[in-house]
Amino acid sequence: MAARCSVLSVNRSILVRKRLSAFIGHRFSDGVKPNLRYNLAVVFKPYGIKPCYSDTDSPNGSVFQIILDRIGRSDFSIFDDRETEAHPNTLIEIGAAIGLGKPHFYFNYENKDMVRVGKRPPMRITTPSDLAGMMYMPYRD
Repeated sequence: MAARCSVLSVNRSILVRKRLSAFIGHRFSDGVKPNLRYNLAVVFKPYGIKPCYSDTDSPNGSVFQIILDRIGRSDFSIFDDRETEAHPNTLIEIGAAIGLGKPHFYFNYENKDMVRVGKRPPMRITTPSDLAGMMYMPYRD
């Protein structure tokens, strides 16, 4: 198998006047968490963007309220719906960002698993119709 290599171009003439923060919503699984967080760290570092995750420094209280507060305080959010078929919390977080009027990026994983609902035959999960008309970035790898 060929090794993968990524190149990140950085325009050093861009001056960031304020340190930006980004709320990151994703599934906490071994298949998603390490790779996503590593890649975001590589992209964020040249621009001084600070990532904020719901599973770090969690104070006592309602998890959903903590997430809402973090989305509200962040300059923008990034959401990845990979492996969220059975646990669609990330979709709720996207709705929260939309409701709060916060800029966001929605990465939509296209190879979602088949899911059986009740006695119906298994079906592939697709982008929710409420989000299908909005801008999102589909990906397979």
